[in-house]
Amino acid sequence: MSMRAIVGITFLLTVSFVLPDSAIARGKPNGAMCHVSKSCSSGVCTRIHPEDKFGECCAPQDCAELGRQCGSGTDNCGRPLDCSECGPGFTCVNFQCESGTTTTTTTTSTTSSTTSSTSSTTSSTSTSSTSSTTTTSTTSTTMPPVCAFPGQDCTIMPCCFGGCVSLEGQMTCAF
Repeated sequence: MSMRAIVGITFLLTVSFVLPDSAIARGKPNGAMCHVSKSCSSGVCTRIHPEDKFGECCAPQDCAELGRQCGSGTDNCGRPLDCSECGPGFTCVNFQCESGTTTTTTTTSTTSSTTSSTSSTTSSTSTSSTSSTTTTSTTSTTMPPVCAFPGQDCTIMPCCFGGCVSLEGQMTCAF
């Protein structure tokens, strides 16, 4: 083995052990151009169009990381992500489960029409009148949640699902 090869291998091994978080040791960082997923530190190379030769390294996120309690969307890398449904008595609004949501809609419509006609051999009179009224009213009331959801503080109110656990020194509802 040549001296040049030995120096090169020694350098690469040193970089791999001394700088374990570097792109050389673990793959390309998020936002870097990639050709295949295994070249990315996150393990995900996302292409805008499947026929694109190169994509971008991306770290997918789950529902908790995105702050979502419910609904469907993407994982921040363009892949589908389903964050489940809310429990009974709750409605999913902007990826958050809300309780006590009520909506009342009232619609009133009135139409009347009057037509009269008088005719004789020397003169003719015709009168026509139409009146229309439409009234629409919508009332929406949202009550504050009565329980905390996964990832939320459970010292203020009880958890909706699962139990209260200590996570990184804070009491939060379990997933």
